[in-house]
Amino acid sequence: MSRRLAAVPDPPDEPGGDPSVVLWFDPGLTTGWAYLEMASSFNSGQAPFESIGELLTGWAEILGPNLWVGWELYNVTQGGGKVGTPKYSLETIGMLKWICHSHDVTVLKAMPSASRKLGDEIKLKKLGWRKRGQVHANDAAMHLLAWHLREKKLPPELLARVLAE
Repeated sequence: MSRRLAAVPDPPDEPGGDPSVVLWFDPGLTTGWAYLEMASSFNSGQAPFESIGELLTGWAEILGPNLWVGWELYNVTQGGGKVGTPKYSLETIGMLKWICHSHDVTVLKAMPSASRKLGDEIKLKKLGWRKRGQVHANDAAMHLLAWHLREKKLPPELLARVLAE
């Protein structure tokens, strides 16, 4: 008897309400990750494929739909697409999508690389979120911050620090 697998559905444009934790990924051979718990607890890092799967599964088992997960969009185009290694990025995105689906995690709309510019390195430094020598972690943190700014979900005390001169 063969089992038929359903396709993992695409996420809605944006979920309603407020998340307990938002976790953002910058997928690749080394994947950056960054999270913000709404009580203002932040952390970020970078890890290889297997560790990213273990990290997300652990969080997903604990938080389920209270965990909101996003990742950088990776487009493959006829002209060769984005610089980098599509194999690792696409495999990581597939794994993230499946873990989220199987644990009822809230999936955010994937965002293009350029969207992280709203959460630039200057803002990361103001928040104390920039990690020296961890490019992928910082990219994930910029995406995380940009999402919070666009969606107006950044806690007021963090917003004040971002806007401070």
